[in-house]
Amino acid sequence: FEGDVLLSTQAAVDTFGLKGYEIINGNLGIGLTPTGSSDPVTDLSPLNTINQVNEYLIIDQNPKLKSLEGLEFLQRISLDLIIKNNPLFDSFSGISSLEYLRGLNLTNNPNFRDFSGFSHLAQSIELLHIENMEHFIGLEGEGFENAINLSHITILANPNLIDLSFPTQTDQINSILTVMDNPSLLSFSGSMGGFKKIRRLEIIN
Repeated sequence: FEGDVLLSTQAAVDTFGLKGYEIINGNLGIGLTPTGSSDPVTDLSPLNTINQVNEYLIIDQNPKLKSLEGLEFLQRISLDLIIKNNPLFDSFSGISSLEYLRGLNLTNNPNFRDFSGFSHLAQSIELLHIENMEHFIGLEGEGFENAINLSHITILANPNLIDLSFPTQTDQINSILTVMDNPSLLSFSGSMGGFKKIRRLEIIN
């Protein structure tokens, strides 16, 4: 498919899925569901023929969607996976075949608890943005152990973040690191307990 796609209802997902597209040469947006809609997106399995999105995959404002299950054959997102404003979304379940994405943005998904399904993708990630994620308590042990190619990290307004350790970065972070408005943050360190070099660090409030 050539161009951007926005699927805001389950009917739209079902109809688009019938076309059997394998590659989206543009952005794929799922959500922006109108308030009070009687047909929110709940099932992504009609999109199971898609194996590549050549720009952004955006999962935004889906009141009933719980995961990415149904996208098991998706192998590549050329730019970023953005998951935001999804009150029931709880894990990375459903992206087991995904081999590459440039960036990951997790914003305001209050039920998201399981980050572990991300571990096989961590090494490809360059951009990481985690914002207002109620159950995000730190990077260590959450599937980010192999995230060694990060160039820009933003950790913003996560109310229960206590320990911001970087398990694979023993003494340096070659990244722009912004840490802002994390009221419970107590510890910030590398895996061996200190940094010799951080490319650029901003700690605000």
